[in-house]
Amino acid sequence: MNGNLLLNLCPDGQGAINAPQVNTLKEVGNWLEVNGAAVHGSRNWTKASDVVPGSGGGRGVTYRFTVKGDDLFAIAQT
Repeated sequence: MNGNLLLNLCPDGQGAINAPQVNTLKEVGNWLEVNGAAVHGSRNWTKASDVVPGSGGGRGVTYRFTVKGDDLFAIAQT
């Protein structure tokens, strides 16, 4: 859906980044290792998202769709 990520880090006066922010950076990096192909260089598929009702503990799960070349990606938003 043509989204962007704004990542704001707040180093202290010595330039150090605190542990919770470092953890967030590592989590984003781990997610991109698995899902990066669905993000980098991709574009929206003809249907950007869909909800599967009753899945995910009864609330439903939203899936976001991207495409790159002949590859279609579905990312579950939990």
